[in-house]
Amino acid sequence: DIIRCGAWRDVPFILRSLGSVLNNSRLPDPVIQALGIWSHVAGQLANAAPSPLALVTSVIHRIGAYYPTGGIATIAKTLFDAAVGAGVEFRFSTKVQRICCENRTVTGVELHTETMPADVVVSNVGLATYTTLLDDGGQAALTKRTSRYFDRLLLQSPGICAYLAVRGQTEP
Repeated sequence: DIIRCGAWRDVPFILRSLGSVLNNSRLPDPVIQALGIWSHVAGQLANAAPSPLALVTSVIHRIGAYYPTGGIATIAKTLFDAAVGAGVEFRFSTKVQRICCENRTVTGVELHTETMPADVVVSNVGLATYTTLLDDGGQAALTKRTSRYFDRLLLQSPGICAYLAVRGQTEP
């Protein structure tokens, strides 16, 4: 099948490492670093990772990646302004002691000085949210199998993702 459809030309690419493909690509170093980051997410070095990992970005981004007018910080500012406009309260430089849960539902956040009621918690500490911050009500939801899975993860994504569910009307 490979010979018949002409794909034999792609065999050397498939057999090479991602590192060797990127190093021979003559792409700018920042682009090479961006494409190579997926090998770290997969827990491999670029020189050992399979070359098709270079295609991960096109699979994830589908129609392309974009740089916003005004820079990447405008995304955070836009989200912050929208959240404040919707009544969200932010506390910066405030350490959370635990996330309070009842019946597998968030009920609040315990800070060093007070406990604040909350319907939703957005956390930027990754898996530590589940493994260290949830109180007993939340930990019960974290099965031993899930805990073992978290323990085996070599590296979490180097990017930032925000998953939000918002009640009420949104404006464009």
